[in-house]
Amino acid sequence: GGGDGGVGAASQSGAEGAMVAARTKKAQRILFLHGSKDVPSQYIQVMNASFCAQKINVVVDTFMLGGFDSGFLQQAANITGGIYTNFFRDRDMAAAQAPFSLSTYLVNVFLAHPETRKDLQLPRGHATTNLKVSCFLTKKALDVGFVCSVCLSIFSRKMQCCAVCGTAFQDARAMKKKVINRQS
Repeated sequence: GGGDGGVGAASQSGAEGAMVAARTKKAQRILFLHGSKDVPSQYIQVMNASFCAQKINVVVDTFMLGGFDSGFLQQAANITGGIYTNFFRDRDMAAAQAPFSLSTYLVNVFLAHPETRKDLQLPRGHATTNLKVSCFLTKKALDVGFVCSVCLSIFSRKMQCCAVCGTAFQDARAMKKKVINRQS
């Protein structure tokens, strides 16, 4: 999706699809074909859909199109045991010169059963997930940040109100300073 509604709409439909998957016995997956930047206001919806999918054993895969990466969808794939790949960034120069079929690539990488994937030699780049926490406003990686107590958004500086959910912080305890250095 693109613009402000793409990932939010996809995460809503992904969560609904995950609920349907819970009622069946087959291995269920969701494949995001995504080509735009993350929209910080959609973080909560994407993470909620990801945790829902994880709880009911639905794998979330992401195939990025274009030059953007999505930290949100990297985390979704990581949480659910799925694959995240940015095809145009992950391909090395030698492979980029060789002819390929995009549909064959999609079928061979994403159609395999999640258990079968363990035995496959999957494309390089899908295993490196960026779990570094970054400020929702500046997009800079943080070791220490301020966390909204309502939506758990993270900021590099203390704020009067949350830029994501709009919560007004009336006392010093509403926005807590946390050490958030994570190893990827």
